[in-house]
Amino acid sequence: MKKRREKIHPTLKKWIKERGSNKKELIINFVEYLNLPRFPELVTDESRRSTKNKKSLKEADALVKEIVKTRDSYYRRVTQELEAKYGCKVLERFWIINGVLVEMPLRNVSKLAERDDVIYILNHVSLERNHLQIRIQIMMSKLSTSFDMIRLH
Repeated sequence: MKKRREKIHPTLKKWIKERGSNKKELIINFVEYLNLPRFPELVTDESRRSTKNKKSLKEADALVKEIVKTRDSYYRRVTQELEAKYGCKVLERFWIINGVLVEMPLRNVSKLAERDDVIYILNHVSLERNHLQIRIQIMMSKLSTSFDMIRLH
């Protein structure tokens, strides 16, 4: 029998026990349903203003807009569910990962973690937000894109 993967960050578990009635900002990472396209690479020995790099940046911007557009209906539906069932207020939606930043009562986190589409829930503090952005940049580099193409919308 496979061991069930933990979905709640250890610090967040501690907070739930100590401050269950409080609301906190949390990041919810959902199962990815999109196959993200490969982003165009910049020519590293040329200026960002070179013809080739301008074209690559324009293509990347178009891909980001398409991803944001594709995720929009999903996020609208999930936002309604999060608000109605778990008392969440969605503060930010991410385009590169299937995830959201929410403010929610800690007492509802365990119930939220039971959802099949939830991968992980972690507490949000500015350092963790920066850590998430670094992880996103690493993920993007694996998609063969330049770090400076990353934008959270």
